[in-house]
Amino acid sequence: MTNEWKKSNQLKLWTEEEPENIEKKIRNTDNSSNKVSILFRNTIPEIPSTTYGTFAIYKYPAKFIPQVIAYVLKKYAKSNMKIFDPFAGYGTVGVVSKVYGYDYELWDLNPIINIIHDTAIMERPKINIFKLMKEIKNSQQDFIPKWSNLNYWFPEEFIPILSKTWGFVHSLTDETKYVLLIPLINVTRYFSYGDEKVHKLYKSKYSRKKIEELLKNNWKFQFYNMLEKEIGKLLKKVWEYNRLNPKQVEYRIRSGIDTLETKLDNNVNILITSPPYLQAQEYIRSTKLELFWLGYKEPYIKELSKKEIPYRPVNEIKIHSEKYYEFREKIKEYIPHTGREIIQENEDEERWVLSVKHGNFIVYLVHPKNQKRVVVVFVVQFSPEIISKIQELRRDPRKRMQMDFGLRSALSSPLTAFRIDVDEKGNPRGFQVSKNIFPFFEGFNV
Repeated sequence: MTNEWKKSNQLKLWTEEEPENIEKKIRNTDNSSNKVSILFRNTIPEIPSTTYGTFAIYKYPAKFIPQVIAYVLKKYAKSNMKIFDPFAGYGTVGVVSKVYGYDYELWDLNPIINIIHDTAIMERPKINIFKLMKEIKNSQQDFIPKWSNLNYWFPEEFIPILSKTWGFVHSLTDETKYVLLIPLINVTRYFSYGDEKVHKLYKSKYSRKKIEELLKNNWKFQFYNMLEKEIGKLLKKVWEYNRLNPKQVEYRIRSGIDTLETKLDNNVNILITSPPYLQAQEYIRSTKLELFWLGYKEPYIKELSKKEIPYRPVNEIKIHSEKYYEFREKIKEYIPHTGREIIQENEDEERWVLSVKHGNFIVYLVHPKNQKRVVVVFVVQFSPEIISKIQELRRDPRKRMQMDFGLRSALSSPLTAFRIDVDEKGNPRGFQVSKNIFPFFEGFNV
């Protein structure tokens, strides 16, 4: 890193300046407090949007925007350099590196990266969509995923048509397979009880209603019609990507591996990555439905889930950074909105609990250390008597079990709010998911 870049101190990502102007500012400043401003989307004219080409053929959680990678490559990469992303996810680092002619290596725990990557970089296929759809409808191939919860996520009426279509796809060995895989994944998700509007595999009121409406109408026609449209969309995206003139490069994709325990076989020159978002994204759960239909077996998928960073032990490592410790000392716990008051914070071998008072409510943030659900929020009507009673109840294991009953199955995200109705003695009468208390947590990091 040059002295000029050291002087800039921090990159702030919210303006529209061109890279040349930014560099001039850096060279001409002697004030280390000056901030360089970048809006990456406006620095890469050849990639007009974040969803251009094959950069958005599949709804993968928290994926890189291509312009960030393109900016780094154009700014710092030299000829014959090799690019590496150990938490590749969607594979955007590789898909962009190919455009600019750099070899690359991608790792990810989730094997779906193979399908996304190989589809995203393929050359324009010569496909007759109408002929292909006819072959799908006449196919006699079958495929049923080895999934114990298959009937929970799909109505039995849909399974034969899904089985036949997936059977056809799994029987293919040429480029046609990659023309179909992502479109069929998207259609399969839509025809499931999973809510395709959210990343996590989640059965919502919307998705139940969606299936009810599909079953009332000509759903077979809708299935094939949607698949045909999805194929058309993908072909357009592949055409756009090939307009960027991707180069012939060498690459390696390693999936299903423990990236924390794996070592590179060869040296790389630039590492570009966005590490997992811990509990904010459950990547294997988000793609579990797709992985089953792709042919992965249940024990393997369960094993992948256990290896995600939030749910596995990680060895402590020494951090060699004076700045890290300097800022760590400066960080103070605070509650930014007036009227909030931390009542108590407790931690034992089983759970961590923070009690917060806010107006007429008391909030319990509970972290059960032996569960995947990292934070549970209890909201109860506030009064001194009820606070005392609730705290007493939670100290009693049997009463605590009574309060926690049913919450685990109802949780659908790492942070879920529940209002607990209590009687005059402080005993819980019922649970209700409450969305209107979420503003309480704005800017509140625990």
